[in-house]
Amino acid sequence: MDRELGTAVENAVIDMYARCGMLAKAKSVFSKLKVRDRVSWNALIAGHVEQEQGKKALILYKQMRTHGVSPDVITYTCALRACGTIGAIDEGIQIHNELKESGIGKNDVFIGSALVDMYSKCGALVKADEVFNQLPSPDALTWTTLITGYAQQAEIDIALSYFDRMRKAGVKPDQITFLSVLTACNHAGLVDKGEQYYEVMWTDYGLSPSIKHHSCLVDLLGQAGQLDRLMTIMNKTPFQPTMVMWLNVMTACRKWGDVHLGRQAFEQAIRLDSTESAAYVCVANIYADAGMYENAKEIEWMIMTE
Repeated sequence: MDRELGTAVENAVIDMYARCGMLAKAKSVFSKLKVRDRVSWNALIAGHVEQEQGKKALILYKQMRTHGVSPDVITYTCALRACGTIGAIDEGIQIHNELKESGIGKNDVFIGSALVDMYSKCGALVKADEVFNQLPSPDALTWTTLITGYAQQAEIDIALSYFDRMRKAGVKPDQITFLSVLTACNHAGLVDKGEQYYEVMWTDYGLSPSIKHHSCLVDLLGQAGQLDRLMTIMNKTPFQPTMVMWLNVMTACRKWGDVHLGRQAFEQAIRLDSTESAAYVCVANIYADAGMYENAKEIEWMIMTE
């Protein structure tokens, strides 16, 4: 009983260190354990996955198997996530085969989501589709994972069709889902759809757009040349516009030749950070493209004196 209690306490310490990103300390405690059970291994593997050290996480997973410790749903979920972070499709397929043979996690939403995530991140969208369509009741995370996967592979129409299917299935999208959808619209230049989904966030689901959603919409409108609408969004945002947002505005102004708005955006940008060289370069390019070379030289002089 005392040994079991001691192992439980040590496992809790490993988990605490791992969750805090203190992997060296977690390994130190782990290496001194007399009994390394499944919980011990899972804590260390999960910690490496959380710190985006997928390669080391997979090494630990293989060591766990070598030591004769049987994996469970948590182990497999972490190992699959590790495969996704480093694009290790071969290892991911091997783990998937192990799952099929063992029967562990059959119809489990966490395993299903991890498989969809792994295949999506590795670019194997057909396999991700197969896994997804075999799940009895995909949750919001699984839907979002697949939508994000298609969006990242520039399969915009499929990504948006899955989003529509998700809504029809009665699964509530979250902020991450909408960010993936807006990003997809941004990549494809789908202004009307982007604005529609942006409004649906709060009208249909009561979700408040974050600064990332605002930034994505600003970039979309800017690339489409809808600068008036863009500034309306900028002025209405409950957040202070970020440097990235102002740089996006300046990029759009250069593309569409709006010198006046470009200068305004520059002034706002240097109020945030007067040392941001990208802001000076952007506005200098706006002036140069407009043939306003004296103004461009003035900005170049400002860069040299900063």
